[in-house]
Amino acid sequence: MSTPQVLFLHPAYQQKEIIYFPLGLGYVAGACRDAGIAVACLDLNLNRLSDEELIVAIRCDGSKIIGISGFLMQLSEAMRLATCIKSHLPDVVVALGGVMICGCEEHILRNSMADFVFSGEAEEIFPDIVKSVYAGNDYKKFSGVVHLDGSTIKLQQAVLVYDLDRLPLPAYDLFPIEHYAERNYHSLPNKRLMDIICSRGCPFCCEYCINSKRESHVRYRSTEKIVAEIRFLRDRYKVTDFHFCDENFTTSKKRGLEICAAVKPEHISWITSCRADSLDEEFVIALRDAGCRLLIIGFESASDTILRAMNKKTTTSIYSRTIALLRRLKMPFLANFMIGMPIETPETIAETVLFCVKNKLIYGPSYVTPFPGTKLYDEMRSKIKDEASYIDGLATLNYSKSPYVNLTSMPTKELVKQRNDAIVSVVVQILKAKLPFLPMCCARIVCLVYLKIFDIKNPIIATITQYITSRVRSLLAVKI
Repeated sequence: MSTPQVLFLHPAYQQKEIIYFPLGLGYVAGACRDAGIAVACLDLNLNRLSDEELIVAIRCDGSKIIGISGFLMQLSEAMRLATCIKSHLPDVVVALGGVMICGCEEHILRNSMADFVFSGEAEEIFPDIVKSVYAGNDYKKFSGVVHLDGSTIKLQQAVLVYDLDRLPLPAYDLFPIEHYAERNYHSLPNKRLMDIICSRGCPFCCEYCINSKRESHVRYRSTEKIVAEIRFLRDRYKVTDFHFCDENFTTSKKRGLEICAAVKPEHISWITSCRADSLDEEFVIALRDAGCRLLIIGFESASDTILRAMNKKTTTSIYSRTIALLRRLKMPFLANFMIGMPIETPETIAETVLFCVKNKLIYGPSYVTPFPGTKLYDEMRSKIKDEASYIDGLATLNYSKSPYVNLTSMPTKELVKQRNDAIVSVVVQILKAKLPFLPMCCARIVCLVYLKIFDIKNPIIATITQYITSRVRSLLAVKI
């Protein structure tokens, strides 16, 4: 039997440039190499090969199995790649995995030439699948493998890795780390940033999240492993800024405090995501003093009615207390919002506007979009006429520019108007409080014009407006 080898592909985003290290692929690549498999990785989001160039690269590589993984916005491109590869190289086994496949397993198998979909976390099983392919054995028997048997979908339960410390480090050396460190979408000027994880899973079941339906046990890496990875990236790649891209970094205060104590002596800076209701004074001080430069918080709405509909299990009064705490302790944060839940009304939007003005928060909501694999998607399925077209369309969607599907009882034009008026109202009232000498009519006109420009579907304009928006929001998160 020839030496087993595998080629991993990270598909491109369509009409966008979103640069980050593909952690999922990195971990599976590391696990395969640790199992004695020859591994190659190709990030097509950075190196955008033509189909002809890709086929030549695959032939030169010689792997009998190819794994493609990414996020939902990359799914249609991943499916296209699978079909392209199988059309030219029918004997190569092509598998799709990662977050993008959640709830889309049947769509993928019926609308692409992928041989199978891997459901869950692949590090412990995928190496055996690769070896099985090379041995000529039945790889479809493994847990996590979802495939077509004739016209029937054979579903397997999603696989989770319970002991994260058993996993080897991601195969950083197989990827163009310089590009990620310099151009990561969370980067600051003159900072080299990389993405790492401290945990997997989230105990909450928000309606719009894939955790509303799937099993998502929270599992933690040891602080020793986290610090070792930080030191490795700092020493090997000169990285001093990190994105702890856990689903919810503050799930456990005890664990969070342990990590803060462990990374504080490393003198790094970092950002992470959390919930507003998981923070108290001790925790915030620990985060700040350990180098956390920004907390990304999903407020989503400031209407208790909407929060209940989202199953957020929190309240706006808790939000207010957390904001006051963060401001008092000078802990920068970014407040994310969404608009357009099924029961959204002008009244619930007005509640959020009032909250943002009172708490000096910039309101720039994305539109609520039902993703496959979520409870919200199941509940709103009747509004989606063509599921295949809907899923494919997610690839080019900008969730802040226009509603992909209007879930509310308001006409779409009214929803867009409500959103635009809310954004302008919040910005103008905040400016009025900070700059009373500024003519408010001018501020309103500038805001409206900017929104009109922001909504233009042009990649160059989108890049400029997204940069301006992110910088303004970051500055206001610190200074307001």
